[in-house]
Amino acid sequence: MTLQEKQTIFEAEYPALFDYAYRYVAYRVPNNNEAEDIVSEGFLKAYKQLHQYTPEKGNLRQWITGIMRYAIIDYWRIQRITIELNEALLLIDAADTAHIEQTIDNRLLVDQLMERLSPEMKAMFALRYIDGLTYAEIATLMNKQPDAVRKFFSRMHNDIRLEMEEQYG
Repeated sequence: MTLQEKQTIFEAEYPALFDYAYRYVAYRVPNNNEAEDIVSEGFLKAYKQLHQYTPEKGNLRQWITGIMRYAIIDYWRIQRITIELNEALLLIDAADTAHIEQTIDNRLLVDQLMERLSPEMKAMFALRYIDGLTYAEIATLMNKQPDAVRKFFSRMHNDIRLEMEEQYG
């Protein structure tokens, strides 16, 4: 496949790839502006390296996912959260340690539940709780019926509630 053929395919699939890549990155990066920057830089890099894309090894979506994955890893590698020791001690003293432990336990439980979801379900979760879209907007983006999206979230909330009751009594 020539570079020009690859460019033609890339340009034709760009809108769908961009939507997919944004959801992929936005789920993993908390700030929407930073997610947009990562996706933009990722697509620029992908277009410059299009000569390296080999369709025999996978489709364009898989190749873009790999580029975005490494961009996210680089993003988190660069991020450094620092807090002075005095501030940390004040926060620890002021906070209820039982509440902190409960929060950490809840977060770990949610992470475990999220690992069980398919990529499509994770995308729906990100669209709802990260991007703040309505069920109807999600349904339109995902080519689903709004009632199906509503039922998905209802089942997911119920599963989380049952899991937490089982975990904490």
